[in-house]
Amino acid sequence: MTPSGPPRLSARGLLQQPLGGWRTQLVLRVIGFAALTWLLARVHGGVDAAFARLLGHHPAELVMMGAWIVIGLRGANTLALSGAAASGAWLVFGGVDMAINHPAERVVMITIPLFAVLAQVVYGLAPGHPVPPDVLARKVDRAFIAMLRVTMLLAMSFVALHKINTDFLDPALSCMNHVTGRLELWGPFGRLGAELASPWMVIASEAAVPLLLALAPRWGVLAATLLFAVFRLASFGPIAVMMTGLSFAFLADGDLARVRERRGLAGAVALGVILVFAAVALASPYSGRLSLLEIALYAFFLAGALGALAALLLPGRGALPSPWKTSEWWPADRANRALVAGFGTLTLLFCLSPYFGVTFEYSFAMFSNLRADDHRWNHLFFPRWMQVTSFPRYEIVSLKGHPRSVPSTAQAEVASLDGHLFQRTELYLAVERTRAAADPSLDWVLEVEYAGERHRFENVYETDDLMQFLRGQPRDSVFFRPAISGRSPQPCVH
Repeated sequence: MTPSGPPRLSARGLLQQPLGGWRTQLVLRVIGFAALTWLLARVHGGVDAAFARLLGHHPAELVMMGAWIVIGLRGANTLALSGAAASGAWLVFGGVDMAINHPAERVVMITIPLFAVLAQVVYGLAPGHPVPPDVLARKVDRAFIAMLRVTMLLAMSFVALHKINTDFLDPALSCMNHVTGRLELWGPFGRLGAELASPWMVIASEAAVPLLLALAPRWGVLAATLLFAVFRLASFGPIAVMMTGLSFAFLADGDLARVRERRGLAGAVALGVILVFAAVALASPYSGRLSLLEIALYAFFLAGALGALAALLLPGRGALPSPWKTSEWWPADRANRALVAGFGTLTLLFCLSPYFGVTFEYSFAMFSNLRADDHRWNHLFFPRWMQVTSFPRYEIVSLKGHPRSVPSTAQAEVASLDGHLFQRTELYLAVERTRAAADPSLDWVLEVEYAGERHRFENVYETDDLMQFLRGQPRDSVFFRPAISGRSPQPCVH
């Protein structure tokens, strides 16, 4: 007789095996729901218009979003996540212009599945150590949940920290206005919320999320859900839904059983949320770009999340499972620890990268007014000496129109561009945008400084000298903003 043992996974089975436990699947399904919101934003206005919009995207982007939508509907396995991660990486590192234009969205949609797949492969195909499917699910779940917790704490901490700069705290310049301006589209209630908001209130609200997630995890999940609900209702795209999903990693493994025990309470709270949402929407009509279907779907998602959290947080019989299980914060086995420590270190370095001068995008510094470069350093406590390198940009010294006739001394000037900094493509586009306002009776001369050298382009609107010069320069970088303000205060740039 041959000895029998627990079932093992083949390589093919590994590709089709659902990843992790219920929390892993919940987080990944929420990211899939976020991809669905991306799709819904592009299929309004008739079938022909919807197809035209979708066909305008890069095929790899459609593959990535399609894979995520499948994950949202059917759950996550290694095959679907590999497709999503590979197509997303091709887009980012290939420099493709994506409709998913929030760098933080790209981080979530690419690195999160890569980590999950890596954990699945490490435990499922380790030489000499094949594991049964149920053991594999537990190991992957612990690695994935620990990684998500580290990522969420670091990301949300730096989302708040990046905003502690002079330009965000200036009410006239603050990116807070980007949020409050969209909230005003929600009628009287939205306008009231916009009037009460302040830059420090935004920073405090964002900083409260990682603090609560670390100290009182379930309350932290509630704080994250409510904060990102405001962002989602202010017409922010998938990122608001994604970050809500990442916060679910702070739930305890036994919380699902608790919600099922109190499903009547959860359902009642969810119904109440929907009724309140509908009443507010009727009393304070929305006039923005979100479709009714998008709003309704998000209302049901929000109601479900708040109903489940009510079942966990409202007083009831029986003790809640502890959210402080050590293995969910710092895994017991060495391979898990290496994965979590490595990913956490990488996330921390990316969050600090603007101050090192290494990159700006992918650091969770969106909508922060942050500047940390040679021309301007506006952060209140991260010091300039942290900068170890700088990214070269094209600085417009001047764009002036000189008279064609010698006796005349009159000049015209496009002052709005002077001192501004651009990457290669954006420099050309910025100059082209001034063409319509330029007096054709003048000879327009552009002076640009790049990498310590000054370049002069005569008759810039009538020759292709600028284009020929730029063609020979290094290509644009996806890790830095295409245009910033130079030495002057930084207005809000996404």
